[in-house]
Amino acid sequence: MESFTAQFRVINHFPCEKGFSTPPRVFDYPYLLYVHGGRGAYKVNGRRYECERGDLFYCPPFEENVIFADEYEPFILSGLEFTVSDVHFLNENMPRRANLNDDPFAASCILKMIDEYLYDKTGAGEICSHLLSALLLELFRAQTRSAAPPKRPAREIMRYLSQNAAKKVTYAELSENFHYHKNTINRLVKEAAGVTPKEYAIRQKIKEAQKFLCFTDMSAEEISQALGYSSPCFFSQQFKQKTGFTPAQFRNRNKTP
Repeated sequence: MESFTAQFRVINHFPCEKGFSTPPRVFDYPYLLYVHGGRGAYKVNGRRYECERGDLFYCPPFEENVIFADEYEPFILSGLEFTVSDVHFLNENMPRRANLNDDPFAASCILKMIDEYLYDKTGAGEICSHLLSALLLELFRAQTRSAAPPKRPAREIMRYLSQNAAKKVTYAELSENFHYHKNTINRLVKEAAGVTPKEYAIRQKIKEAQKFLCFTDMSAEEISQALGYSSPCFFSQQFKQKTGFTPAQFRNRNKTP
């Protein structure tokens, strides 16, 4: 964690209108959403959360997210955009949802970032980056206290699967590289990620496909070849199964100009 750094970009303070909602959004950077008050829901990567005051949500890069404000008591939100030196480390250690009502230090970091950035104070960017780093480290520490992080072998296996998303990784290859039996590999990854290595590898392929669709002009056929799929048809079927959209639909919604 010594080399982990965070760089602040933007924070806002947004009182939602009644019934306000965003279209499905996919960012190429990490994103935090903080609930100051009011009611509503936040949907991240297909999972919908009913929000409470003090909730802080983490949305990793390239995961779809949607905001739904209540029709009678819409919430007040802050969205925080940033970058980090190691997004894989962030994804492994950052809770998807935390409530800061009992953590005044973490909550004060957010309020101070809002004050610095919105009032454009001297040195606001640098101060906000330090506040953001303090906030993330506090959340990492709380996560460590509440639940043991994935065992190191599991992290290494998952990192290997992520780095080799463009090919089909077999159990034999994992066993040769990490010196574990297939059953042990399966258990380690499932305990850490909640899914089998095969499903985890598929998720990484879909994330890579989303990047190609958002930021390149590669065709579905070219993307399927780049990610080691047996056919463009199978790639399109699996992409729609995991995201709810065909590759073309996803590109039309999220293509970066």
